[in-house]
Amino acid sequence: MPRSSRNKEHCPTPSIAAHARSVSLRAIVGTLMLAGAVHCAGSPRVVEDEPPPSPRFEVVEADAAPPETCQGLACDVATCPEGEETRVSGKVYAPNGTLPLAGATVYVPSGAIPELHAGATCETCADWLPERPVAVATTAADGSFELRGVPVGTDVPLVVQVGKWRRKVTLPKVEACTAHVLPREATRLPRSRAEGDMPRIALTTGVCDDIGCLLPKLGIDPSEIGVPNDGDQKRVHVYRGAMDAADAPRGSAPSSTLWSSAASLSRYDMLLLSCECGERTENKGPAANEAMTRYLEGGGRIFTTDFMYTFYRDSPSAELRRAIDVRGGGHEGGRPMSIVPGSGGGKELSSWLRAATPQSPETVEGRVDFESVFENIASVDPSRARVWAVSPRPLAPTSPPGPRIVSVDFPIGRSAGEQCGRAVHIDAHVHQPKAGDRVGPDYPKTCGSTMSTSEAALAFFLFHLADCVVPPTARPGVPPQR
Repeated sequence: MPRSSRNKEHCPTPSIAAHARSVSLRAIVGTLMLAGAVHCAGSPRVVEDEPPPSPRFEVVEADAAPPETCQGLACDVATCPEGEETRVSGKVYAPNGTLPLAGATVYVPSGAIPELHAGATCETCADWLPERPVAVATTAADGSFELRGVPVGTDVPLVVQVGKWRRKVTLPKVEACTAHVLPREATRLPRSRAEGDMPRIALTTGVCDDIGCLLPKLGIDPSEIGVPNDGDQKRVHVYRGAMDAADAPRGSAPSSTLWSSAASLSRYDMLLLSCECGERTENKGPAANEAMTRYLEGGGRIFTTDFMYTFYRDSPSAELRRAIDVRGGGHEGGRPMSIVPGSGGGKELSSWLRAATPQSPETVEGRVDFESVFENIASVDPSRARVWAVSPRPLAPTSPPGPRIVSVDFPIGRSAGEQCGRAVHIDAHVHQPKAGDRVGPDYPKTCGSTMSTSEAALAFFLFHLADCVVPPTARPGVPPQR
C-alpha cells in the first residue's frame, strides 16, 4: 500500500499500551462509512471508485474515549488480509556483528527519537525510548526479534538500542503485508559515534584482571578508545590502576584522579574497574568511597571484580554495606559457578550463554567458569541485592554455596521506578593478562581477538549495566508510557 499524505489527522493512532476501561453503560452509535474516506491502519478498506456503501452501525462503549489521530509513520501501516502482516525480523548483535544480544529494544519510531545525554543522570526507560513507536520488540536470548505492523514505503527508519548504545538505520523499501528478514550488518550496535550513540566509559587497569580487552573484542572501534586528555574525542577513557606506569596504556591518568570526586565520576555513564591484585586503599580512601556511592545514587553504573569490592565494603552508605556483606581477603572460592535459576535474572543469563557460547559445556549445564574465583562476599540481603551465580565455599564446605555474581540497584530502598544506578560485582578474575592478550602500553592493539566464555559473561553484564535500570513494564517489548 502506498503512503498517503491526505487527511492524516483523521487516522487513529495505534495504542502502545493496553488500557482497561470499566463500562457501566453501552449505547448504539451509528458510524457512517463514506466513499473517499482515508484508509488507515486497522480501519475497513474503502475503494474510492466503488459506489458508496450502505450505512453500517457498530456497537461502541458510551464512555470510550474518542479515537486518537495517527502521527507520522503510524499513518503508513497497511491493512492486510486476514493472517498476513507487514513484518520485519532479524537478530541484534554487539558492534562486532557476531555476539547476539538479549533484551535489546528494536523499534520503528513515529517521529523524532529522544536525545541521549552523556554522563551519569538519573533517568529511566521512558527518558531513553520514544513515547509512541509504531512497532516495537525486545530481543530473545539468541538476539532474535520480530516487528509487526511495520509502516510501508521507502526509507523507513529502524532503531536498535540497549541503554545509551543506539543505532538508527534506514530500510530502503518495506512492502505491505510481506515478511522482511534483515542482515546482521543492519542490526548490530554502533562501533563508533559515526554510526550512532555510545555510552561514555571509564576503564581502570589492574595487574590481575585485564577486563579492558573485552572492549575491542566486542567491536568497539580503536578510534573511540583513548585517555582522559582526549576529552569528547573518545568514548572510552583509560585510567591507570595500581600498576607500573611503564606497563600501562600510554597517556593514561592515575585512577585516583577518576574517583577523586563525584563530579569527575559523573562525566561517565559507566565505569569498568579492574582488580588491582589487592585492596590498595592508599589510592582510594573515604573521599573516593563517598564519591563512588554518590555516583551510583545519581544514576552511575559500575562493574567491579575481586578486590574492587572495597567500594562496597568501605562505602559510607549503611544500606549498601547491608546489601553486600563483604568478608574480603581474596580467599579462593569453588569453581565453576552455578547460575541461580528463576526470574531474578539467572534464567536470562543462562539462556543467553547457551545461545552465545554453544561450544561451552559449562553453559549448557547452567554454569559459567572463570580463571580464578574468590570468596570475598559473605552474604547479600535479597531485598537489596540480586544474586546471579553461586559456587562452593572452601572455607566452609558444609555451608550453602556462596554468592559470586551480585548486582545492586540505586538508590537502595527506593521503588523500582525511582532507581537509576547499578553496580555489578563478579567475585573472580574475568581475563588474567597473558602474552598477546593484555592491556599494555599500546592498548587496544595488545589485546587478542578471541573471546573466552568468561569474557562473554562479562559482555552480558556490560550491556545489562548499560540498559535502563527499570525494564519496560507495559508488556514485553513495549516502552512504558510517559
